[in-house]
Amino acid sequence: MEFKNDFSVTKLFAEKRINVFVDKNLVIEVNAFSARHLIEDSEWGASYNLMILDKVRWQKLLKIDLENSFDYITTMIFQLGCYREYNDIATILRNNIEKVFENTVIDFQAKEIKINDITITSEIWDYLVYVLKLIHGEKVNQPLTFTSPEAKAFWEKQQALEQKIKETKEKNNKDDKEALMKGLLTIVFAFPSFTIDYLLDQTMAQIHWLYEQAAKAVSYNVNEKVFAAGNMKKGKNLDFFIK
Repeated sequence: MEFKNDFSVTKLFAEKRINVFVDKNLVIEVNAFSARHLIEDSEWGASYNLMILDKVRWQKLLKIDLENSFDYITTMIFQLGCYREYNDIATILRNNIEKVFENTVIDFQAKEIKINDITITSEIWDYLVYVLKLIHGEKVNQPLTFTSPEAKAFWEKQQALEQKIKETKEKNNKDDKEALMKGLLTIVFAFPSFTIDYLLDQTMAQIHWLYEQAAKAVSYNVNEKVFAAGNMKKGKNLDFFIK
């Protein structure tokens, strides 16, 4: 199965929707929610965190061993959701899957999730999660296909190790509850035409991209003053920060 997408920061500024192409002609539309949506809608934040869970973290959460993360999603919706302790989680997850992927049909009789008449498989789901992570500004690699169960098991061990490192970093970052606001202020400082209100309506991918450019812009402004004062090192030129 072949996957492609039209994700780009430029497209996000024009339209908050990313198209995923399955086998060239079948399209799944993914709504790109803004930072404001992530902050104000706690149910979306909870659903997103469940959608991106890998097999290892799902296994720790539910204490059952399934084949892949999509199996955990369908088990939560179609089986565990009928129990009181899981009902709210399953409902929130189902509602937000329907919101983020256009034309989603969750068939309880067939126990299938269909999007634009495409029956979702674990392979398709992994790619959709990959696109969701891109929209949320995460640096991720495209899902791989494996020639053997051993190769897949080795890759999953590597992913589990990387996830532990990521969780440690995220835990440290959570201590700074105003990290997002500090990033927004950096952008506004470098590019005064932007406002906090405007930035909150952009996706996290756009905010991360703008933050990187803002940091370069501040550095460029400092070097520009050094260059104008004649204090630039001999042989060094002042390059514009956007290349």
